This record gives sequence, C-alpha cells and structure tokens, in this order.
Amino acid sequence: MGVLAAVTFAAQLVNFPVPPASSGHLLGSALLAVMVGPWAAIVIIALVLFVQAMAGDGGLLTYGLNLFNMGVLACPVGWLVARALLRLFKSSATSKRAILIAAAVASYISVLLSALALGLELLTVPGFGMGPLIALVAIHAAIGIGEAVLTYVILLYFVKAHPDMILLLRESEALHSVVREGVTPSLSMS
Repeated sequence: MGVLAAVTFAAQLVNFPVPPASSGHLLGSALLAVMVGPWAAIVIIALVLFVQAMAGDGGLLTYGLNLFNMGVLACPVGWLVARALLRLFKSSATSKRAILIAAAVASYISVLLSALALGLELLTVPGFGMGPLIALVAIHAAIGIGEAVLTYVILLYFVKAHPDMILLLRESEALHSVVREGVTPSLSMS
C-alpha cells in the first residue's frame, strides 16, 4: 500500500489548470481499487490527499471534498465497473487481457465521474455556472485517456510479473476455478 501511495502521490503532482478555480490531475483511484480493493484504495487516497493538503496542494479546506470525489466515489465505482467489465470481457478474452481492458475503461469512467461530481458541487457555489462544470469535464476527458493508458501499462507489468498482486484478478480466477470444479460457493457468517 505504501508503494502504491507513493506512485499515486507522484502521479497527482502533475496539475493542469481548469479556470476559474480548480485543477485537473490523474487520480489513480480505479488502479488502486483493482490492485488492493476499493476500501484499501480509499485509505490510500485519503493518505495521499492528506500529505498533499499539508504541502499546500489542494489545501485542508478542500480535503473532505477531494476525498469524497477521488476516494469515496471514484474507488468503489472504479472497482465495480472493472469487475462488471471483467465478467463481460472474460468470455471473449483471457483473464489477464480482460483485466487490462476492464481496468483501463474503469479508470476513464472514474476520472470523468469524479470531475462531474466536482462540477456539480461547484454549481452550489454562488457565481459558478455551467462554465466550470463543462471545463472540468472537458479537461478530465483528456486526462482520463492518459489515466486509462497508464493504468493499462502499469497493470500490464503486474499481469506479467506478479499477477497475484492484483486483487480483482485473484478474486476472478478463484471464482472461476470454484465454478469450473462444480462447487457452489456459500456464504458463512462465521
């Protein structure tokens, strides 16, 4: 988790100004969720944003809003989209190829959703209209492409070198092997 936090911190340092009062940057939320699960990903995003806020990037006053948009919202959405797409793509591709495509698409969607959420939140501020919303979504549409490519490339390394480190892939293969063996998984409360 520490290494993933450091990589996410470094990736988020590259900011693109979004007039009049914001900036855009890579999130890493979907990649983190696919690697370690959505809840651990939220913790990593919380730590990254806190260190950034202490350094003056984002600030303490926006910490809660940033954490909600990039963590609480983007991590579970990235996880759920990647999981759904993995199931969809798995029938036509290998698990490893399917996870790459699913995670890349999920990262793009999570970036756009996070930007849209911020734009909608800014609509509640007097003086902000549709301009900032459109600007945020437009800039993040381009950023999302970059994030999707980086997610694909980073996961490509892990798929080849350490596929066991990708939680979503491990869960998918475990479920597939259980179904293949004809054993019905059961839920236990103990």
